[in-house]
Amino acid sequence: MREFFIKEQSRILTLIHRLMYIISFFTSSFLLIYFLKITNWDLKIISMNYIANYAFIVVGFYFTSMLIKRNNILKIFRLGILTQIVYLSAIMYMAEGIKDYIILLGIVKGFTDSFYWVPRHYMVYTMNKSKAAKKFFSIDQSIAKIQDIIIPVLMGGLIGYTTNGYTVLLMVMIVILVVAFIVSTWLNVGEEEIEPIRMYKIKSFMKNNNIGKVKRMYISEFFNGVTTGGVLVQVVTMLIYLVYKSEFGLGVYNSVLAFVTAIIMFLIGQYLKDEKFEAVLKISGVLTIGVLILLIYKVDYITLVIYSVVTGISFAIINIIGNANMLKLLRKDSIRKYTLENVVLREAVLNAGRIVGYAVFYKLGSLNNNVNSLKFVLLFLSICLSMRLVEMIFALKERDEHTLHAIRVFREHMKVFRFYLKRQI
Repeated sequence: MREFFIKEQSRILTLIHRLMYIISFFTSSFLLIYFLKITNWDLKIISMNYIANYAFIVVGFYFTSMLIKRNNILKIFRLGILTQIVYLSAIMYMAEGIKDYIILLGIVKGFTDSFYWVPRHYMVYTMNKSKAAKKFFSIDQSIAKIQDIIIPVLMGGLIGYTTNGYTVLLMVMIVILVVAFIVSTWLNVGEEEIEPIRMYKIKSFMKNNNIGKVKRMYISEFFNGVTTGGVLVQVVTMLIYLVYKSEFGLGVYNSVLAFVTAIIMFLIGQYLKDEKFEAVLKISGVLTIGVLILLIYKVDYITLVIYSVVTGISFAIINIIGNANMLKLLRKDSIRKYTLENVVLREAVLNAGRIVGYAVFYKLGSLNNNVNSLKFVLLFLSICLSMRLVEMIFALKERDEHTLHAIRVFREHMKVFRFYLKRQI
């Protein structure tokens, strides 16, 4: 009965997350371009918006975790969706006047994200304790690949070929959030009690026997926040927009590259042998640093395509390893009772990395030439990314159950994606 319950809840959670992923893609790409336009490409004010956002995510995560209980976790989760509606509605209503409140918007976004992500992370980690849920989280990732192909060109086309394109797109995003809120009413957390976070539990968690491996995961998450989970995405989005010179061009570029990357990933998943997994990570890591340096040297159509294909593959592998290792580790009896503590600490470390990345972005935003500013940021990020890759390679060398789990999850993703690919064809 419990397995059936988790299956049903994981389906609902997957559906909600896929809807919220659309919102996340919009806010990290096209909304960024919108902010850049209304601020006349003021990189410093944009970086301050993100710093405020991530700083208050950390604050929001802690206070939300202090309040969360079994009888209110879904209320907080739905509040996170509702506040997203308010956030996007405010942007749509204020139009260009939003530039005077862009830092305040970052603060609001921080609290909004914490209301959504604390309950969501907790429910995912809780469901991950069941083997029955594994395939549904693989489906979640596989659907994401399909979304990555379809969503960018649709959003870019909507902005480029409709009057008041951003207003129309914001209205669509609000409708999607309303649907997500309605679907969230189908969720049920079951009978498991949730103990709000307390400082003594954090201290107890940090003294755990397995904390060495957890700390190593946190180091990796910090560099993830600095690079692939933070400012790197925005920097590359800006460069693509500067080269292709329109939202539609940005959308087409992202969709085509997502399709090409998905096919290559599918082929890798088909023929990759377990003993070659570490070698693939090393090769893709070296290539990633190489294409970053290439992008620093020259930004044009060709270098952007090369960068996007290589990093689309390598980042997927890196993230699968990182997420699989963390989730597997949390299944240990000595650690899983600290699920909420891990959620807060992991998010704090991740966002600390993001703040560092955007602080560098802020410092370099005073340069007169935007492209040169972005290149200097890329140079810094290439160093940080190298450090994360080294950390991941050392993690794989242990060849313990976490490594094997990462390989199994990678194969599971590719298996499910093959199913969806056949359906699409």
